[in-house]
Amino acid sequence: MARTTHTRRTSLVTLLSAVLLVAGLAAPPAARAEEDGVRLASVTLASGSVVGGASVTGTIMLARRPAPPSVEDLRLPPPSTGGAGGSRVQLPGNFSLGDADDQPAACRSVVLVSSHPSLASVPNAVCGPDGGQVSFTVTTVTPVAATAVTISATYRGATRSAPLLIVPPSLTTLTVHPSTLIGGAAAEGTVHLNGVVRGAVTVPVSLVSSHPAAVTVPATVWVTDGERDASFSIATRPVAAPVTVTLTASAGGQTRAMTLVVRPLPPVALAALTVAPWHLSTTPPETGTNVTGTLTLSGPAPAGGAPVVLTYASTATATVGTMYVCVHDGSHTAGTFCQYPYTLTVPAGASSLTFTVEVHACHDPAVAFCQGQLTATYQGTAKRATIQVDN
Repeated sequence: MARTTHTRRTSLVTLLSAVLLVAGLAAPPAARAEEDGVRLASVTLASGSVVGGASVTGTIMLARRPAPPSVEDLRLPPPSTGGAGGSRVQLPGNFSLGDADDQPAACRSVVLVSSHPSLASVPNAVCGPDGGQVSFTVTTVTPVAATAVTISATYRGATRSAPLLIVPPSLTTLTVHPSTLIGGAAAEGTVHLNGVVRGAVTVPVSLVSSHPAAVTVPATVWVTDGERDASFSIATRPVAAPVTVTLTASAGGQTRAMTLVVRPLPPVALAALTVAPWHLSTTPPETGTNVTGTLTLSGPAPAGGAPVVLTYASTATATVGTMYVCVHDGSHTAGTFCQYPYTLTVPAGASSLTFTVEVHACHDPAVAFCQGQLTATYQGTAKRATIQVDN
């Protein structure tokens, strides 16, 4: 009788196993070892578009699903005997699906692939948890043009993908310093991109001057690897009247503009008249003593030179005596260089002129010193220099 009961129970278990397998509620041990209830759900990127040279974070989601029960997971109660009907097996009203994967694997290796690894690189694989997420980094370089890339993740034959558009950096700012200058002087411009250039490419920025006769710039400035800025030289030419020039820079579909004002040279003025030494502590000989006078202009003398008129005055007082001085630049006519007014011409393009001042003795024994004053006048501006001789 015991043998019959055991045989009937075995037959019932076999029948139940077949039913569960057909219904898909159970998996054979070999299949269950392969299908452990973890699947690749998705791969996403923090941004669908990135400036080449920047990095973007990706996320892989691994979803855990309940594993189908195996026959071994069914807990059958001991058989009961009931009369002539023989042994009966009472199936539980609710059976557990089991916890074959209660101990999660140490690592779920997910393989990563980039469709354009020279522009967007990813790790070969990442280690993901059971039923969770794992992050990875997509590292990009600067493309020549906008390029679409696909980032794919594969786990146990299942593949999920995410698109990524890699675009070249674009221009954000253009600066010019100084923004106002005299024609003939140089300025400097700087372009700034919205990302650092990475890789073997350089990013061209086109430059245009609205008035190339007054201001010239290079046609292109290049932003190189590891940089997001580039500077360039701005050359200007002399102008007769103020000129406002617009400088335009373009890169990555973006254009920026700055204005530069070029001014003419201001009219040249007389800046200074000096005599050195101006104070003689010993009485000059009868023939006089030569000292050096200097005329200084505010800029280069115009074409034809700058004629400067010199005059001299020496007025006696109770304590100061009179004396006379003569001036010349080496090209005077004999006997005329002690006559005033006397004109000295600063040559065209020069900004200064030195000349000789011949200082004669003080002949007034009643005073301690004699004193006189030279005056230089050009374009309505006058400068003065005092000369003193001790008696």
